[in-house]
Amino acid sequence: MERQCALELLGRSKSELQTRLGVAQLALFGSTARDSAGSDVDILAAFDGPATSKRYFGVQFRLEDPLGCPEIPWRMIIATRNRLIHAIDDDSPWRIVRDDMHEPLPPLKAFKSEAQA
Repeated sequence: MERQCALELLGRSKSELQTRLGVAQLALFGSTARDSAGSDVDILAAFDGPATSKRYFGVQFRLEDPLGCPEIPWRMIIATRNRLIHAIDDDSPWRIVRDDMHEPLPPLKAFKSEAQA
């Protein structure tokens, strides 16, 4: 995505993000800000209060498709986070990692191995 296009989209989105999520400022950085096409669009959001996960991921949900980043599965990441946070038994986190994550990140694999040792 070109720098000017990203800035225009952020400008159009800012009012809604302020009202719904308390976004005070949005800043573009990284390769898009330098106008050298990259694989993603980096945005810094400052909030008028605590930067909660609801606010943070709310900004991502509202901007991911317009900014052309639908390949990042944010909704699945949030759903997994919610299942982990609200796990009822001790096996739930490992069941999620084993059954729902196709390719756990190396740090998760290492953490699981250490916990089972």
